[in-house]
Amino acid sequence: GHPRARCHPQNRLRDQGRVRLLHLGLGSDALGVVSLELYREKVLAAVAGTPREALIRRFVEEVVTVTPELSLEQKRMREMGFGDRDVTHLVAAGLLTVRDVGSWWLAVPGMGRFVRALLRGER
Repeated sequence: GHPRARCHPQNRLRDQGRVRLLHLGLGSDALGVVSLELYREKVLAAVAGTPREALIRRFVEEVVTVTPELSLEQKRMREMGFGDRDVTHLVAAGLLTVRDVGSWWLAVPGMGRFVRALLRGER
C-alpha cells in the first residue's frame, strides 16, 4: 500500500506546508510526520558556522520545504543543482540516507539513533 493512504489527518497540515513526511532511517518503511519549522530550526542550528552551512541551508530551503517527494534520484538532484559531492555531504550530515544506487530518502538527521534509543528504552 501507499504510505500516504494511512495518514489522512496530516494531509491538511502537509498541504499548508507545516508538516512533511520524512524517512526515519530505520528501514525502508519507517516514515514520520515532521514539523517543518522544527526540522529547519534543528538542522540549521546544528550546522551554523560550519563549512557546509550554505549547502545545507540551500537543500532545506529549495528541496525539503518545497518538494513533497520522500526520495530523490540522482537526475532530480542534478536538476535542482546538487552534484555528487553535495550529495555526499548531505548524506554525511544525515539529511539524505541511501535508498538504492543513485537514489536517496530525505531524512531527519540523527533520527535513526534517537528512535533506536527510544525503542530500546521502551522494552
